[in-house]
Amino acid sequence: MKPTVSLEKDLRKEMRMTAVRRAVLGSVAAVGVISTALIAPNALLMLKPFLKQYERQKKYQTKKAISRLIAGGFLMMEKTSRGSFVVLTKKGKNCVAQWELRGYKVKKPKKWDKKWRVVIFDIPEKRKQLRGEVRTILTGIGFVRLQDSVWIYPYNCEEFVVLLKAELGLGRDVLYLIVDRVEDDRALRIRFKLD
Repeated sequence: MKPTVSLEKDLRKEMRMTAVRRAVLGSVAAVGVISTALIAPNALLMLKPFLKQYERQKKYQTKKAISRLIAGGFLMMEKTSRGSFVVLTKKGKNCVAQWELRGYKVKKPKKWDKKWRVVIFDIPEKRKQLRGEVRTILTGIGFVRLQDSVWIYPYNCEEFVVLLKAELGLGRDVLYLIVDRVEDDRALRIRFKLD
């Protein structure tokens, strides 16, 4: 069994690597493609806006992050007559889309229109991980769970739900309802500070 100090050290190292991988994915998403010349020492400057602790990052961390992202199916190498480039795969695009969804903010009007927004989803068991991700995203936005796959929110969030369905490929798996009344909604009104 590893000593606790070593476990903590390993965890910090993994967290740093995750930050680098996230920065690389964010860079590729923002630019579209990144030349493998990026791995050269001076080319790391391109990543600077995406790295909070740029000065501490080393060239090998970026190389390792790119290798792991390629191995994980988030990036792929494309060779053209102009050189080699790293591009996002469908899996990489989905990952970036999920980050964007997690950071999405719904505009809250000054006055509540007394209508509830309900999201119902029926995502098959074989896509269980995606189902968990949808729950995490809904919770992050501020939705409250009524039942396992029934979530409620008091403000207009149709744009967000359309984005959620499109970015995660949910289509008919998600329904968006606008409801006039919910039985005994007093606890919900208190929860959302609507009274």
